[in-house]
Amino acid sequence: MTALGVRAAPSFSPRSTSSERRIWGFDVRELYGRYWSAKGWKTVVRGAREIPGPDKRGYMLIEPDEFVFFDPPLSLRPTPKRPTTTVRVSVIQYETQSYDVIVEADESGRFERIRRRYSPKIRAEVKVVFTDDPTIALAWSRAENTRIGQVEIRTSKNISPSRTMTIEGVVIESGDKKSYERLQRELTSRCGGLETPDDRLTEISPAVWVDKSAHIGSGVTFVGPVWIGAGQILVPGDTVIGPCVLPDVIATNGKADVTFRDLIEPIPADHAATISRQLPFERSFNLLFSLAALLLTLPLYPLIMLLIWLEDGRPFFFRHMRQTRGGREFGCYKFRTMCRDAEKLKARLKQANASDGPQFHMPDDPRLLRVGKFLRRFYLDELPQFYNMLKGDMNLVGPRPSPDAENQFCPAWREARLSVKPGITGLWQVCRTRRPNVDFQEWIRFDLEYVQKRSWRLDLWIIMKTFRKVISQSNR
Repeated sequence: MTALGVRAAPSFSPRSTSSERRIWGFDVRELYGRYWSAKGWKTVVRGAREIPGPDKRGYMLIEPDEFVFFDPPLSLRPTPKRPTTTVRVSVIQYETQSYDVIVEADESGRFERIRRRYSPKIRAEVKVVFTDDPTIALAWSRAENTRIGQVEIRTSKNISPSRTMTIEGVVIESGDKKSYERLQRELTSRCGGLETPDDRLTEISPAVWVDKSAHIGSGVTFVGPVWIGAGQILVPGDTVIGPCVLPDVIATNGKADVTFRDLIEPIPADHAATISRQLPFERSFNLLFSLAALLLTLPLYPLIMLLIWLEDGRPFFFRHMRQTRGGREFGCYKFRTMCRDAEKLKARLKQANASDGPQFHMPDDPRLLRVGKFLRRFYLDELPQFYNMLKGDMNLVGPRPSPDAENQFCPAWREARLSVKPGITGLWQVCRTRRPNVDFQEWIRFDLEYVQKRSWRLDLWIIMKTFRKVISQSNR
């Protein structure tokens, strides 16, 4: 059993870039902004050079690496009829661990008890400014340092006399991993779920918010608050203890880490549009290779068909509908390696499935023909796929061809893998470990890694690994 919440939860850096971890497409600064936006204030970061523009909400002016949490009093909440004003707020977080030891006695001087008197001390203090004036917000956004920003505020036009107040709250000044983890805990504890443009979040249990593209097994245990990002895979037996954030592993709105749990590599938003420019001779290579492969392997066809007929009769080929680039369906051909009623038997063997995903896998599948085991061992069952490659439905190298039902299992992963044609061999086929309960997770990881890093050099490396794998099987 994996206790996901017990291990150190992935933290977010406030100075996030497109290559850093995100949750539901947002970095930590955007999440923080949404927290205050729900309270009626738009956050403006000093030096961000973002033009705030007119807004019905007020503006909260903050430093780049400072975060505060508190419940604004009614006098601070923006209202349409209230005149333009500026309020300086000192947010103080007290340290309550300091105390004095007091020995108490009765009137005769006899010992009665020892009492601790706690005297709160200031742990941290951060000053923020709340304003309704977009001119002041713009000046703060353009300020290169705090001193310049304060001067700009004092000298801004149309500024009314400012007010000052002190409020107790939570103060986080970022700078190390622990502060980011504190920030993460505060956000998950206070925000609940977030409103997203495509309404992709679901609260599957109290304080547990999940992206609809994540796959959650039936036996997963949660202790909220927990946020689960796009493409995450949780299998039966996992335990997630909050506050915990499992970040996006698949792109959402072009902003995510292409990762599987601990792998952090981004997919460019326009990657699918650049693939044809990266491999300009792809179709010519696949056409020539498939023709050569069909001519060289065609003499094996009568022998393989005879072996299948002697053991289980016809048909010799198995045709299954799969999806190619853009989701177009095509009939994928293989030599038949299973008995004729394999699909009916699959329903009975469902409990013995060793795979953690939509595909079915058994180490000793009783549906396999004797000749089928031989064909699969040497990958001879996939020879007819060179015909699909000749037609242009497949490439020599690419993601595994999958049917629509499997691709629907994880929509964000589907969009990435269907941006290229499937392959007879691929990164998943040569790198998979077949470990129980991780095969589908590896499938997602290697498909996304291939789409991101796709190049002639990677394709040649996969082809060489495939040949080595076939040769090693023949030597057993």
